[in-house]
Amino acid sequence: MEACQPPSVFSTVIGFVEPSPTTAQPEDELVQIQYLLSQAKHRLQILAKTEVGQSAKYREIASELTALLEKLVGQKTSLEYSRLAALIRQRREEALLSQADLAEKAGLSRALLIKIESGKRRLTAKSLRAFLKVPELRLETEAMLLPTPGADREPLNWFVPHSFDGVAMLDDLKRRLQRGCSIEQTYAYLDHQSAADYCKDVNDPAYGALYRQSIPTQEIASQILEHHGEHPMDLIALGPGDGGLEISLVQALIGIKPEADFDIRFYLLDISQPLLSRAHRNAKDKLEQNKRVVVVAMQGNFHQLPYFEQIFYSPSRRNRVFTMVGLTFGNLDDEIRFLTSAFSIARKGDLLVLDFLLAHAQADDEAKIRAIDPVFCHKPRENAIRWLTGPFRRYTSYRNIELKYDLRLELPVPGSYEIDVTVLADRERFSVFRARRYDSASLRASLSRLGWNTLYCNTFGKDGKNGVLVLCKR
Repeated sequence: MEACQPPSVFSTVIGFVEPSPTTAQPEDELVQIQYLLSQAKHRLQILAKTEVGQSAKYREIASELTALLEKLVGQKTSLEYSRLAALIRQRREEALLSQADLAEKAGLSRALLIKIESGKRRLTAKSLRAFLKVPELRLETEAMLLPTPGADREPLNWFVPHSFDGVAMLDDLKRRLQRGCSIEQTYAYLDHQSAADYCKDVNDPAYGALYRQSIPTQEIASQILEHHGEHPMDLIALGPGDGGLEISLVQALIGIKPEADFDIRFYLLDISQPLLSRAHRNAKDKLEQNKRVVVVAMQGNFHQLPYFEQIFYSPSRRNRVFTMVGLTFGNLDDEIRFLTSAFSIARKGDLLVLDFLLAHAQADDEAKIRAIDPVFCHKPRENAIRWLTGPFRRYTSYRNIELKYDLRLELPVPGSYEIDVTVLADRERFSVFRARRYDSASLRASLSRLGWNTLYCNTFGKDGKNGVLVLCKR
């Protein structure tokens, strides 16, 4: 390093300090050296602009520092991959698996596995995902968050299952729009314009005042921490939309618990690529400066939650909190089936946060529901019309397109009814969206029968009584 660090520059101008020796691990020393060199480079760049007589010399040294920093980053990355390869071998041996056994379970060749374990072959994102699917290895998300080669060296923070095909889904939507049918609700957010229209709708000031701004985020964060314990947290957001509510919750959690040993791994799971991109970007913008929060996006169907378990798997020293806010729970086709199938991965101690809208009348009183439920008393919002009829205007030749509200009463959860949002396109009829209302006590009783006991329950919304936010524990 002496060739690019003249004593006169670093001792008198930069104030360079040697990294502390002795007990530091190699990767820790590299991080410390990187930091010190980055500071030196920054000061040199300032001096190059202000010290006219020495500017050329300062620029030359800054350039050499840049090359050295790039080399150090590469060395640090190699150390981390080497450590992970050693961990894979250790876990394989602890599980009494041969290399042939592990290769078969991971879907890799034995020759490739041997090269990875011996350090002769660097792990790729594909092989990392393969190892994460092997339960015996007990790998955690840190394995997915190693720096990757490239100019910005961003860590791997976006997971897409092999079965996902967004283009095929869009083609399927276009086919479904040709004849009246019930369209799976996922398609309401599928293309980029639908996602943009949805974001405009839920971020409308009137909607925000009615719903988003009234959710007691700070209070639910306190309740989570009260029942959470002292361990770090994995917060898994199901169908987060633009992520606004979930990001506010993470911010509240970190604000209440500032201890350095408390961290959050924040997972965003959504099937809509444009919405997931927006949520991930929002989360990175608002949480990136906090080193105790790691943001990971997972693209897929949350009905297939067990398929993602190995990604957000964590041992007993971490606690898990699932969130389903933004009224997502009331959009499900069958809430009971969802809680018994998708949440089959839930273990004792897991927490679940969900919100829902209250019924305006008894579920068997159709006349009263139609008389007092706001959706039947007012015209549909313009933003909602633009959002839900958009695919018909973009992908079909229908001339007359109209949005209507219908009512369904026979539902899986006792005491609930459904607002079925319907599009009438010429002579065709399409069910495109559903929003359910619940009797709070009946829904919480159903949750309890399925193993989710209510720890906290509070109302919110217009006049403080339109919506309910609950915290349940497995």
